[in-house]
Amino acid sequence: GQALFWSDRALAANRDDPQEKANAMRLRASTLLMMKTPDAAVPMAQEALHIDKSLGLPDKMRQDLLLLARAHEQLGQAEQAGRFRERAARIAATTLK
Repeated sequence: GQALFWSDRALAANRDDPQEKANAMRLRASTLLMMKTPDAAVPMAQEALHIDKSLGLPDKMRQDLLLLARAHEQLGQAEQAGRFRERAARIAATTLK
């Protein structure tokens, strides 16, 4: 309840700043996963990923992909979760060089 309240507040407060909006969406997706509502977390993480891609933020993109992997695991979609994990690993590998 409390975490959801604060993620809602962060989302509303940062509507005009894309990077902060993505951070708030990532926080909300993580909160929704903790509450075992992966179906609600997926669109939040996807939107955060879209914003982070457009801003060229590989570390944030990796975090978004890992959230999507966790969500798909909770949904029982292991194959899809694996694809998101692989994409996250590729991003991590290319940014560490």
